[in-house]
Amino acid sequence: MSKKKIRSTLLVSSLLCFGALTLGSLTSCDTDVINKDENKFESITISNKEALTAEWKLGTATSRRMEITTSPSSNVQSEIMDGNITTTSSDTNVATVNGVNINAVGAGTTTITVTAGTLTDSVTITILPRDEVKTITVEEALALKSGTNNVTVRAEVIQIASSGYFIADSTGIIYVYESIPSGIALGDTIVVRDSTTSEYGGLTQLTDPKEVYKEEEDTITVTLNFEELTGEALNTFYDDRKGAFPVKVTLTMLDEFEDGKFFWTAAGMNDTTVVYTGYIDENTIIKQDFQVNDRYTMTGILGGVGDHTDGRYNFTNRVNFYPMSFTKEESIAVTGITLTSSLTTLMQKQSAQLDFDVTPDGAAALPTIEITSGADLIEVDNEKYEITAKVGKAGTATLVAKTGSITSEPLTITVTDEVYEPVTIESVYTGIKNGTIKAGAKVFVKGIITYAPKNSNTYGYYVGDGNYSILAYYASGNEGVAVGDTVTVNGTLTLYNGALQFDRGAWTIQKDTSVSATTPTEITLEDMDTYDGDDAGKVVNATGTVSEVYVDPEHGNCNVTMTLANGDSVQVRNDSRYSDAASFAELKVGDKITVRGAFGVYDRNAQGLTEDPSKGQILNAQLVSKEEGGDTPVEPVEPTIPEIEGYTCVSAYNFGALTGYSTDALTTETLSQLLTTAQFGVENPSNPTVGNVSTVYNGNENGGAFQKQGGFLKLGSSNNDAVIELDFGSTQISKVIIANHDWYKKSSEYPTNSNSLVVNGNSQLATYTEEGTFGNTTFDITASSSITINTDGRVFVQAIYFYTVAE
Repeated sequence: MSKKKIRSTLLVSSLLCFGALTLGSLTSCDTDVINKDENKFESITISNKEALTAEWKLGTATSRRMEITTSPSSNVQSEIMDGNITTTSSDTNVATVNGVNINAVGAGTTTITVTAGTLTDSVTITILPRDEVKTITVEEALALKSGTNNVTVRAEVIQIASSGYFIADSTGIIYVYESIPSGIALGDTIVVRDSTTSEYGGLTQLTDPKEVYKEEEDTITVTLNFEELTGEALNTFYDDRKGAFPVKVTLTMLDEFEDGKFFWTAAGMNDTTVVYTGYIDENTIIKQDFQVNDRYTMTGILGGVGDHTDGRYNFTNRVNFYPMSFTKEESIAVTGITLTSSLTTLMQKQSAQLDFDVTPDGAAALPTIEITSGADLIEVDNEKYEITAKVGKAGTATLVAKTGSITSEPLTITVTDEVYEPVTIESVYTGIKNGTIKAGAKVFVKGIITYAPKNSNTYGYYVGDGNYSILAYYASGNEGVAVGDTVTVNGTLTLYNGALQFDRGAWTIQKDTSVSATTPTEITLEDMDTYDGDDAGKVVNATGTVSEVYVDPEHGNCNVTMTLANGDSVQVRNDSRYSDAASFAELKVGDKITVRGAFGVYDRNAQGLTEDPSKGQILNAQLVSKEEGGDTPVEPVEPTIPEIEGYTCVSAYNFGALTGYSTDALTTETLSQLLTTAQFGVENPSNPTVGNVSTVYNGNENGGAFQKQGGFLKLGSSNNDAVIELDFGSTQISKVIIANHDWYKKSSEYPTNSNSLVVNGNSQLATYTEEGTFGNTTFDITASSSITINTDGRVFVQAIYFYTVAE
């Protein structure tokens, strides 16, 4: 087996993830709990039995809320949490009970009982089967265009991975990109309802299903016919195929690059293809004690291809494999190694990549490189399989590759008297533009540090030279250089969102006073139309007025949108973990600021050019000066409380004054405060007690109809529905009106209205206008003091009005 070792890095993109915080959740989940105070109440009653016994179908509303009254009157939620009231379901296969919430599980009849000491009351509810949904075959789903909505597939679960699961019917296999729901296992027939198609690495998948449920009977049983593939077939398997396939392969373990993630090779596989098993899930298989050159025959699901880059490999093709079974085979012994180098003549300071061929075909090894002569001339990096010529002496050196008792023939390296001279950063940009230098090439440049992080294990360095600058991404083990130092950088190029940079970990930076770099040019941002990809990495200064501030509390990032004098906007990005600059989080809307940083085009064009200069950003910005602009609040929207004949509005909340951009879910405490301060237009309003609150955000940072605006509550996230529980005490609410808007505009790539609001089990689609204006949705409910507002998806809410029947 021949395997080339190529130095590269793993460029890690981290996605900021909005987490849902659930507080005040209720206890008592269908368990027998002894009441603490048996004589506390004179009576206990389920007071909304009519609402609970109304028609209830699976898939229309997952839960309903019981209204429990006691004599003497009490805070039922607190009594449940204290164990003085318990709630149970006679058949948890039909419905479960969590405090006062009844959760539909399956079709059938069950009795819900509330107990306080020796007192009880009960109601019998019936859950009807789901409405019949139109399903399509896996083959039909695979043929759909990426981004198709409302796709429903019925199939069998055949494999579970760490980030999703595969389902199959007689027509094919498709991946569902989400954690498998609780209670669903291998072999189950399930329905993945109202999902969206997408594609990743050539693998068509289903994402964001509205509902995933197990069918009562396993009506689909799939027999997997594992196609046996050779190494040669793996090289070209995805040249003319898409989707996922059951295969049987015999592979040799090449390397474990991270815990539980492995590279494999096969006899006949070429140097540019590797099999990757980074999706082994402990719920489906037992991890093996894999060692280099261990050989296994495996069955599993072949699921897409991609590129893979880390500190040792950069394969052109990475075949993703999800194993299901392992049979250990006799390993193929290594009988020979041939060691080669990308360069055999080096100037001093110059580096070269080492390659090795292992024989016979199908064997694998990670040899050690040893210098047998001339150790004063070269040095070896066995992690990257790289050699570098030292400074001060010319001559020849020899080195060999060893694995076990096998040693390669010596490789001779000649070191000349010349010193490897760095080039200008401008010449690298020119080479990228004209195609003489491509991403993945190794280059040696000189420049001056224009930005340095707080410590060596963070973001990275900007190095400038005249009119051009480049980022050495992610500093690691490069202490000793600071802003203003002249340096050389030796590393591997990559393009990320249109910006040229040295790839993570695939570079070294050294202070070097022997080279001469031109002082980096600083430009002033005035008219964004004049900047394009040629300006990527330049040091820029900009003065403008803060129009918005967004702080990510988890990672410390602070993004400021700044309006320039001509009215153009530019995003300013700062990370307080890595910068000694003043905290951008203290800035306010209206402040006049001057910042200094690196210009980033943030465009995905491979040549680093952009057709939309508005995509420009100031990266790793430092605050040069600030003039207090004072707090410039967003003028609150004053909606008009709807007048409804026969009803009296007792509480009205206006969220139009909200200006925050926090990704924090509001807590019970903070929402209680908000539901006091946001009251308007009602004399002596009824202020409810706030119970469970989850997935409720003040403002919005990502996409949708109201990108980066305040003036509303954002309810729900992409993975979690919102919940707000309110208790109005003795006040009986009969009507709720919510001023709202759906997450997407019609002009977006998701041209359907698919998100809903649910009030006490009454579900309605969110308001939907192309202009993104709010509209009122009315919910008529059975009179109740307990109100639960849920979302089915993501909805923006501007105002909420609560009504009682007029006396």
